[in-house]
Amino acid sequence: MTLDEAIKHCKEVAKEQDKLCKRYDDASGYSRSHNEAIRTTDAKRCEECAEEHRQLAAWLKELKDAKETLQAMYGKLGYP
Repeated sequence: MTLDEAIKHCKEVAKEQDKLCKRYDDASGYSRSHNEAIRTTDAKRCEECAEEHRQLAAWLKELKDAKETLQAMYGKLGYP
């Protein structure tokens, strides 16, 4: 799996988890902004999972950018 594929996968998982979270909220009648204590455990888990995957995608993007920067620097210095 490439970094681009991993980033794409994380974003897709986050999007799917957001959809699941919305379904749980719609079924329970509570919105995300509603009192967290009464939201369903499943909705909270989906929201946390989505946020974790968005964070992972952001870190992977940073890694990819750093890797590309280093490769460009090495290239300018004449390294393969």
